[in-house]
Amino acid sequence: MKNKMKIINHIYCLTYTAVLLLTSCSDSEVKNSVHESPAEFMTIPNVTLPNLRAVGEKLYMSWVDTVSNKREAQLKIAEISDNVLQPPLTLASSDEWFVNWADYPTIAVNGDYILAHFLQNVEADHRMAYDIKFGVHDMTKPVRTFERLNTDETATEHGFVSMLALTDTSFFITWLDGRMMQSGQDHSHNHNHHGRHGMNVRAAEINLKGQISNEIVLDQMACTCCQTTAALTASGPVVLYRDCTIDNIRDIVITRKIGEQWTEPRPIHLDGWKINGCPVNGPKVDAYQDDLAVAWFTGANGEPKVNVSFSADAGATFSEPISVSQGVPIGRVDLVLLNAEQALVSWMASTGTETFLYAQKIGTDGMKGRPVKIDTVSADRKTGFPQMEVVNDRVYFAWTIPKGTASDVKITHMAVDQF
Repeated sequence: MKNKMKIINHIYCLTYTAVLLLTSCSDSEVKNSVHESPAEFMTIPNVTLPNLRAVGEKLYMSWVDTVSNKREAQLKIAEISDNVLQPPLTLASSDEWFVNWADYPTIAVNGDYILAHFLQNVEADHRMAYDIKFGVHDMTKPVRTFERLNTDETATEHGFVSMLALTDTSFFITWLDGRMMQSGQDHSHNHNHHGRHGMNVRAAEINLKGQISNEIVLDQMACTCCQTTAALTASGPVVLYRDCTIDNIRDIVITRKIGEQWTEPRPIHLDGWKINGCPVNGPKVDAYQDDLAVAWFTGANGEPKVNVSFSADAGATFSEPISVSQGVPIGRVDLVLLNAEQALVSWMASTGTETFLYAQKIGTDGMKGRPVKIDTVSADRKTGFPQMEVVNDRVYFAWTIPKGTASDVKITHMAVDQF
C-alpha cells in the first residue's frame, strides 16, 4: 500500500537570531529563579503530539502513536488518575493523516463524551491540502466514525482546531479554513474587514450526536499557521488567534459571542508586529466566569517576548501586557488561570546554548512568582508545543522528546505552591 501519511516537519516560519539580553527586575516583581526538578511521571515511548485536557478533577491526555512496523498512526486517549496513566482508548487510525508538529490533534470532554479531531490528507497536485475529521464518542460505547468538519470540497488547508464543552449537550469548535484562498471564489459573510481570499477563522457547534450547527465565519483573513485558542466565559465563548492585516501586521485579536452575535475582531494589544511569514506561534487563553487570561509570543521591534494580559469583563478590555522574565523566549506558550488574580504561564526559551521549558505565576497586579525551569528541551520543531494543565493543586506538563526519526512523550508534575 502506498504510504500516504506525511510526517511534515517544515512549515513556513520565521527563524530568529536573538541576542541574549540580561535584564534586571526588582525584588517586588520577581523572586530568585529556581531550578526545580519536577517529579517525573513517566515517559511514553514511540509516541508524539500530546494534548492535555483538565475537566474538573480529571485529567485526560491524547497523543499520536506511530504503530511499529506499520505505515499508520493511531490517535489515542487516556485518563491520568492518581498519577497513573489508565489503559488508552484508540479513537482512530490511518495511513492518510497529515501529522504535524504545530497542527496537532486536540480533544474536549463533556461528561462521558469526547470530541476529537485529526487532519486527513487530500490529493492536491503537490500542494499541502487536508481536511479536518472530527468525532464525538461516548466513552462507554464503541468508537464512532469520524466525519469531515469543513463542508467545502476545496483542496486547501484546514486545521489549527480549538474545541471545548459548550453546554451539557454540545461542544464549541473553531478552526482555520483555507477554502477562500483559492482565487476566483466569492463569499458574503460578516467580518469582511480584510476583504477576500484570505485564511478564514470559522466556528460552529457540534451536538453529542455529531451534528454541526451555527457555523459562521469569524474573520476572513488571519495568520495562516498559528494556533487558534478558545474559552467559555459566563458571557459566552471567546476566540483568539493571530491576525494578519494587508500590511502583514500579525497581532493577537479576540472575537466574542454576545447573545447571538459575534463581535468584530479587535487586538488585545497593539504590538505592531510586522512579519512577512507566519511565525507558527499562537496564543493561549483560559477563563473562569468573566475573568480571562491570555498568553502570547511577539517579536515586535525585533525583541522576542512572551506577554500575559488579563480581562475582568469577558474580553471586552484587557490590562497592559506583563512580560515573563527568563531567557530569550521562543514562545510555544500555554496558560492556566488559577484564580481571578493569578495565572500560570509556560513557554520555551533559550539561554544561549540550551533551550528550556519554563513556567511562572503572573498576577493581575504585575507581581511575578519565581520562574521555574521545568526541564531542558530541544528547540527542534519536533518538540511541538508543550502542554500544561492544573488538577488538584498539581501542575502537569507534557511534551515531545525528539529521538531521530522517533520520539517519546514525557510527563512531569509538581505542586502549584512551588511557583
